[in-house]
Amino acid sequence: MNKRILIGIAVFGTALIITLAIALPLGLRRKSPPKTPDLSSSSINADIKDPKIMEINGVSVFGVKDFSGNLQLIYAIETDTAIYTINRYRITQIRSNNITLLFNYNRTSEQYTVNIVSENGSYEIPAYYQSPAVSFPLPEFQLPRDRNISEPFTGIAIDLTDSFSERSIVDATLQMNYRDEQLGNKSAVLLNVGGGRYYLMLPTNDTSMDDYFQVRNLYETVSQQSNALKELIRAYPMSDICSNSEEQLKIFCSLIDKDMTTNIMDALSVASSYASKIPLEPKSTSNPINFEAVILLAGEEPVKLPLQNTKILIIPQDLTFISLEVASKRAKCNDITIAGSNTPDDRTVDIGKTHISLKFHYETYTIPDQIDVYYKNKQIFTSGCAGTEGERITSIALTDSETSLRVKVTPNCAGTSSTGWNYRVECPFDNMICKSGTCSCDSKMKPSEQINPPTVNGCGSGDGFFTNFFVSPIGKLWNFTTICDVHDRCYGTCNTPKSVCDKTFFNQMLLSCDTRPIGIQALCAADAFLFYAGVLLGGTGPFFDAQGESCWCDPNIILLSSIKKENDLYA
Repeated sequence: MNKRILIGIAVFGTALIITLAIALPLGLRRKSPPKTPDLSSSSINADIKDPKIMEINGVSVFGVKDFSGNLQLIYAIETDTAIYTINRYRITQIRSNNITLLFNYNRTSEQYTVNIVSENGSYEIPAYYQSPAVSFPLPEFQLPRDRNISEPFTGIAIDLTDSFSERSIVDATLQMNYRDEQLGNKSAVLLNVGGGRYYLMLPTNDTSMDDYFQVRNLYETVSQQSNALKELIRAYPMSDICSNSEEQLKIFCSLIDKDMTTNIMDALSVASSYASKIPLEPKSTSNPINFEAVILLAGEEPVKLPLQNTKILIIPQDLTFISLEVASKRAKCNDITIAGSNTPDDRTVDIGKTHISLKFHYETYTIPDQIDVYYKNKQIFTSGCAGTEGERITSIALTDSETSLRVKVTPNCAGTSSTGWNYRVECPFDNMICKSGTCSCDSKMKPSEQINPPTVNGCGSGDGFFTNFFVSPIGKLWNFTTICDVHDRCYGTCNTPKSVCDKTFFNQMLLSCDTRPIGIQALCAADAFLFYAGVLLGGTGPFFDAQGESCWCDPNIILLSSIKKENDLYA
């Protein structure tokens, strides 16, 4: 049976099983009589400074209220499984202790992709999803973006930077633990206000704040925000995202799916229907103490920073600013140069894309150091134990679905001391534009540069049934292997149209068949046509991958094109 038919049957069967597994419990749940929610442990804090709006059945919702009691926006949801970060009315990240889902939005195409980051690496799910367009109530109050905070305004603002690169960390999740002498131990997720700044509202004993707060406004806007948030969560096809994830993450992904289809939805329904019956938490009359910041970075262990040594004095109508540094072990493509001296360094570099060429810049000066690069736990480059006496550049092709590298530096590898080294990973600023079987560096068909030689694998790659029992044996039977290698090289030769490679492939196979005895030429030609049909119908993905692995677009040209696109959006 054809491989495509087998795959189709398998996909259909899997989809049917998943659909039944989800639909049947939901159908049964709909038939059950509605239960009166247990609100005994739920609370909405009447003090406008507390970011936790409510906690219902293990689901905590964090938001911002204005000084009239209106709930302006919800920016985080925390469950027993994960923290869901919401920014600009979209989910931007779902974070557990050691697994993170990052949602990468493209404003031009209005689509997004999902990256899964874990301690063992990261990869991008090979699917595009439509960005949700949900209307939320318009906020009346905005957090000031400068430090000229208008009164009244009480809380903590944290500037978070990487102690190694000295750059702002803009995609962390910050959690603040502290103790209120009246309310006990509390934990709150900070609001990410952009630019590496995070904000936390705090309770205050200032009674003048009472004039700004109207409970009836809060009850009304809780319902409005909850209904909009339910609509937003429904827009995310978590079942499809989970079905595209790797097998070892299926359990985590199924928990997220349950959160978004059941747990969070139930909590928001309670908030929407019973907001006026949710008891308000008593006001605090004491200043909070014993602050501890918990910093969560994608793919890394949580970092806890006690702030006892930091002078935090909570003054009504004042905002306390704190600068924190964390030594991140992750870097990004096209980030600043990573440099050091006698201390070994071992970090992950996020590439963000699969099947791509990059340039690795490194320098170890005169005293020998060794820099090793690993991809999927396999060493793909080493500088050797040497002093480069100047910058060197090597080209690296990432030929798999992993989207991160590991770079390990062993300084003073020859037993010396007082050394210095640096490296930088350079990636194209954008993918090549590939359409109609042709790849180029921009819409004006600017040619790309060949930086890696094309790779070959004979007739067929992988260990599937179709390859092992059809493609490879027939390729060897008619001596098509060399012709298949020529076709692979053509796919990996920059600026060559796919149609040229496919037609040349077919013609060379037919010429080879003409050398066969007359009695079997027709059979050989029939198999050649099947091979040609295979690359014609299923070769687009491998062609684009081969171009991305072997070809390079001038990042300066791409950057200028990107800037022009941004300017066009605001023109």
